[in-house]
Amino acid sequence: MLDATLSIGEREQVIVGVDKAGAINTGPVWSSARIVVGSGADGADHALLDVLSDENIAGRFDEVILVSGDGIFTDAVAALGSHDVKVTVVAHQSQLAKRLQMAASHTVTFTPHRIHTEGAA
Repeated sequence: MLDATLSIGEREQVIVGVDKAGAINTGPVWSSARIVVGSGADGADHALLDVLSDENIAGRFDEVILVSGDGIFTDAVAALGSHDVKVTVVAHQSQLAKRLQMAASHTVTFTPHRIHTEGAA
């Protein structure tokens, strides 16, 4: 579903945050992706946040797609936006934090049978 919606090409860098158990299942599905592993509560989220804060994303990319609706990413998304990085957030409509939606440049939301796209809030 993500690949069809986002048209992820060979040149895109894909980073997937998972917990230890998820790492075993993610590798075979997305063999070209970089897997970052966290543990404990919100471990996968914190692993992705470390990438966003520690790897000069704003200096290296002009666009980021975040597949998560978790509000924990709001400050990181807002910081990227303040550096003119276009951030698209992809999430299930029922699980998209309003603050995150407001911080994003663009949102793509899923419901069981539909895909919706919106501009900045």
